[in-house]
Amino acid sequence: MDYFKILHFHKEPFSNSPDPEIFFQSEQHVGCLQKLELSIRMRRGLNVVVGDVGTGKTTLCRQLIRMVDSDSKIKAHLILDPQFASPKEFLVTVYEMFEGKKPDPDASERQIKELIKQYLFKNGVDEEKITLLIIDEGQKLPAHCLEVVREFLNYETNNFKLLQTVIFAQKEFEPQIAALKNFTDRINYFQALAPLTFRETRELIQFRLDKASDTGKSTPSFTYAALAVIYLATNGFPRKIVNLCHAIILTLIIQNRRQAGGFLAFRNAQKVFPEKARAWRQVKIGSLVGFFLVLLVTGLGAERLASLNRPESENPVPPPPASVPTKTPDTHGGEKPQSLPPVTAPSNGGMPAAAMPQDQAQLPLPVAGTTPEAGATPTEHAKPLPRQSPADSRPVAAVGSDTSWSDLEILGEISARNSETLGEMIRRVYGPYSFTPENTRRVLAQNPNLKNPDRLEIGQKILFPAIPLRLTPLSDRVIWVRTGSAENLEDAYRFLQRHDTPETPMIIIPGHGEAERIEFTILLEQYYLDRETAQSAIAALPGELKTEAEIVVGLDRNRNYFQ
Repeated sequence: MDYFKILHFHKEPFSNSPDPEIFFQSEQHVGCLQKLELSIRMRRGLNVVVGDVGTGKTTLCRQLIRMVDSDSKIKAHLILDPQFASPKEFLVTVYEMFEGKKPDPDASERQIKELIKQYLFKNGVDEEKITLLIIDEGQKLPAHCLEVVREFLNYETNNFKLLQTVIFAQKEFEPQIAALKNFTDRINYFQALAPLTFRETRELIQFRLDKASDTGKSTPSFTYAALAVIYLATNGFPRKIVNLCHAIILTLIIQNRRQAGGFLAFRNAQKVFPEKARAWRQVKIGSLVGFFLVLLVTGLGAERLASLNRPESENPVPPPPASVPTKTPDTHGGEKPQSLPPVTAPSNGGMPAAAMPQDQAQLPLPVAGTTPEAGATPTEHAKPLPRQSPADSRPVAAVGSDTSWSDLEILGEISARNSETLGEMIRRVYGPYSFTPENTRRVLAQNPNLKNPDRLEIGQKILFPAIPLRLTPLSDRVIWVRTGSAENLEDAYRFLQRHDTPETPMIIIPGHGEAERIEFTILLEQYYLDRETAQSAIAALPGELKTEAEIVVGLDRNRNYFQ
């Protein structure tokens, strides 16, 4: 490991082990985790996640275990190799995991099933706990084991399933379950993982470099040409990206270099993926370099490439089951189905606030150690919160003392500093999951003189449009932790730069009342349903933040809020 210190790394940046500490939170992976957690906490039963080799299934599996491990109400059990020779062998394994002992050797399959059923009723009804069975490498499950899993779903009360099951499997699992109609009909949530987009590939690489780098020291960089080569060579598969980048880092160490260019990435791609070498030899590097020269000249940088990425299919469904939709009112007063939005994986029982698609916000989900308010159903705690887009026909309002904030179109401006990018600004201003093509287009529309979004000039002022937020009934019940406030957008943004970390993620919530100047409140990204959990979150903050942090109950309905 010492040789990585040459490039100022304290750990291997591109390890291929499923380390939860270096989990890259792409939109689809975080969304998948949120829906799995929601299904588990609402006790919906069976969930299936499939994907090609190297799309991050095992990492998701470990991250899910990490999420629920700190919750004493959830007992998680993991089966790594589900290739059982008989139904009885599978049943014996499950019973031993649940009870910590083997059943009587002479017990029949029916008797073992009855023992498992009794355990689930005792754990789920009498003790009010959740039993979770996670199966990795689910494509190895034989048909007789799938039938046992289906039978487990019959163990239920009038309100919920007694056993929560999550199966992670390769793509060949789809035709297996498609042939079993009575099994697919029981699937509550299904997710088919897709490869990363170009933007996500770039962010994954930078995320890994940042996580492994020594504080305050520069680390190697990848040019856009190198990033393009990596994306084309790996097709966006995370495992292939990691393996190729590992080879590139080793080459940088050997050659005593600090920047990976297109040619270096190209040579390593031929070595790491020899099966593609013949096809790669037919690619003209000059064409690739010319392509990026066009990008630089036209200003179509990597951030704008995000709008050219594949459309993300939310909850692809195997034939015949479909994921369970929620319902949100549309603008005509009716109801339309809508998938639940993505959310981060909270480690302290709080629920993330900023994990949402562009036009939604996420209301609180049930959390450990709390109960829903009287009269509230679980779905009320998970109902999407619609966001209203600003009217395009209104003129841009100036930010000043005489501004009519009800007509606000601009939140404020930020002056670029050295090495800052537009993508980083958008992510911090609008939240960690808001870096979308739509938001990028909105910001670019307010900054027509911005020549190149990826190369901001020092001192260049970037205007950020306001996106109004409509509150819902639950908005005044949740509990937040306020870590700071600012009078303008730039000060709030710089506060996040100093204090926002993966351990203490924060968001900016701009708001104002009548005849008031806008105030930028900085909150922990997670929100809570009880004061005790919120106080625990404050106690875990670093010293400076802990001193200033305070609990805020709900959002004031007499104020206007913005994304």
